Amino acid sequence: MLEPPQSIMTPRLRITAIRIGNALAPLLRLNPNMRMNMVSMFLIIGQEDGLTVSELARRCGVQKSIASRYLSDFGVVNRHGRPGLGLIAMAQRMYGDRRQHHVHLTERGLEVVQQIKVALTEDRPRKRF
Repeated sequence: MLEPPQSIMTPRLRITAIRIGNALAPLLRLNPNMRMNMVSMFLIIGQEDGLTVSELARRCGVQKSIASRYLSDFGVVNRHGRPGLGLIAMAQRMYGDRRQHHVHLTERGLEVVQQIKVALTEDRPRKRF
């Protein structure tokens, strides 16, 4: 009979896993089926405001069409014409290449980033997801 492998999950590692889960929870509450590429894209937008769709696609390792789809879902109206998540807004520059759309967090997007920050910095995190 095989013995179960010994767990290498230390208390510190368990707390880290809880923090990560809690940090993802605000996004997953908005969309339980959110893909990790979408989570990654949202976090990149939170780190660097004003990136173009092309730059976000490059950093996330997805095609521009996929990036546009994700950004549409993050916006006020999703790609199906239904209400989106309202986390981002896209704007064109007044001068320069008007084909480029720059992505910015909305107030709601900033609130989600703040919730993620709180989840990552809690002294005594509790499992919430």
